Amino acid sequence: MIKTVIFDIDNTLYDFVRANRFGMEAVRDYCRRSFGLEEPHFREYYRKAWRMAEERVGSDTAAIHNRMLRFQCMMELLGALDPKTRRDLLLLAPSACNKLYKTQLFHCTGLRYPPRVWYEDLRTTLKLIPSCRRLAYTGFVGYNYLQRPGSIMNNANLSRNREIIDALGDVLGWYKSQGLFEAYRQELEYLALFHGYLTASVRVLRADPSHPLLKELRAYIDREFPRRRHNPYLPRLGKKRRLLLSLLDRSMYRTVGTLFKLKG
Repeated sequence: MIKTVIFDIDNTLYDFVRANRFGMEAVRDYCRRSFGLEEPHFREYYRKAWRMAEERVGSDTAAIHNRMLRFQCMMELLGALDPKTRRDLLLLAPSACNKLYKTQLFHCTGLRYPPRVWYEDLRTTLKLIPSCRRLAYTGFVGYNYLQRPGSIMNNANLSRNREIIDALGDVLGWYKSQGLFEAYRQELEYLALFHGYLTASVRVLRADPSHPLLKELRAYIDREFPRRRHNPYLPRLGKKRRLLLSLLDRSMYRTVGTLFKLKG
């Protein structure tokens, strides 16, 4: 009497080669979008991850066929969630509302979000990230951001935008005191360019293209990062923001203001 039937479904009940090809293409696309990992580097990391998985579970076990184990090893090799090897994690939006931290992190570092200041998230998040051993993320949207009247995003007090200079000075000073400035120079340069120059300048000039703070913001970025035009992260801005940046560098504030009015 037959008591057990074992099916080997690979290339019998379904086309393994075709399914494997589609799966690997999806993983390649994800690594390209998320980590900038292009061919042939993707294949190299995948081979290394396969060997690492074999060393851990053996080559003659069913578990070695589990691609999740290989991809876990691949993530470890990439250092995808380690801020010390993936310094571009510093470029995550600094907003505090979409992040969860272990209380221990604040106890160990002594870091706190400062009260009654603008850009408190920028001041603090940029210090917390390199202080972490590991980071994890999820695609779940658990918070809806509301730009209420009078908030920083909608505040008519243009002079308070100067606090971005104070915030960046605080951040750069902390990195220098921790001996991390040179390691994160390119990331800090991009963040100063984006938050301290581009975003702050646009917010001010849309209300008053002749406000003196515009020249102060330009002088600050010129002084702290004179070689910012060579920053490798500039392509992240996209064509429209790079155009705005070019106009700001030429002090064409009214032109920028007009473009925003036309856009509505």
